[in-house]
Amino acid sequence: MASDNHVRKLATIVALDVAGYSVRAEADERKTIAEIAALRTLIQDVAAGHGGRIFNTAGDGFMLEFGSCLAAVQAAFRLAEACEPKVRIGVHLGDVAVQPNGDLLGHGVNVAVRLMAGSEPGGALVSAAVRQTIRDPIVERLVPRGILQLDKMSGTIEVFALAGAETDATFVSRPAAPQSGPSLAVLPFQNLGGDPEQAYFADGMMEEITAALSRIRSLFVIASASTQQYKGKSVGPRSIGRDLGVRYILEGSVRRAGNRVRIAAKLTDAVDGSQLWAQHYDDTLDDVFALQDRVATSVAGIIEPTVQELEIRRAVRRPTSSTDAYDFYLKALA
Repeated sequence: MASDNHVRKLATIVALDVAGYSVRAEADERKTIAEIAALRTLIQDVAAGHGGRIFNTAGDGFMLEFGSCLAAVQAAFRLAEACEPKVRIGVHLGDVAVQPNGDLLGHGVNVAVRLMAGSEPGGALVSAAVRQTIRDPIVERLVPRGILQLDKMSGTIEVFALAGAETDATFVSRPAAPQSGPSLAVLPFQNLGGDPEQAYFADGMMEEITAALSRIRSLFVIASASTQQYKGKSVGPRSIGRDLGVRYILEGSVRRAGNRVRIAAKLTDAVDGSQLWAQHYDDTLDDVFALQDRVATSVAGIIEPTVQELEIRRAVRRPTSSTDAYDFYLKALA
């Protein structure tokens, strides 16, 4: 029991509303009311079929709760495809406060509503918190859309779009917005040995390096959930850079021979495809976790000054029309 006398829990929230409701209601209010009534029955059936429930409604808006992120995404796909008139959907996993009447309130609900507002008719936006929990082929239909600034909220959130018949043209072809600072994506490491049992080591290496780089405040690092879609696929760094909205791509591989392992990593410019840095590490597998920590720390320690130097060079080459720029430059040197 929380101190505010409300029971709190973690829930997957699906926020949904009818696209163009006000315009439809103004044109034919009676027909629109009948459509909303029919939609409520459909939404209720779909939610119940995936273990969910409607916990609140307001006009053309519906709030749904699911105990499973996978079930929520499956329901969102179904509703995006089946609802007519078309709906906008937001899906988020977050902490909520349970009211005595069964209603849910809190930041988790607010984020789902903001995601819904940012989606397109017949589509949905899913938060990274939801995507990270799913281990199902359905994740192949979750397309990274970069970072979304939440309306009337201070935070940002990494989002994915449901890729389907209604959303491909709207979302898939539109690249994620690039970050203002240096940005980087760590791709899944290749398991060159081919032994499926060693795939865990390659995945763990990628996760450790991503975590180490994420601690560098000056560097924006895409979450590993966004880069997992490229595992086992041959996609060029330029395409990945456009998809994820990043400037740099870090790739790697793992090769094992007996008790020894070679870990290779390289940094690529996602704009022109040029290789900026490469290095390999040879060690034993006596302590796997210690090895992963050492390599991750070493890579992060090299990447930070390398990217910083590259960004400085790029800034120097960039022309300016400001008459105060040289004065600021001299002050910075001092």
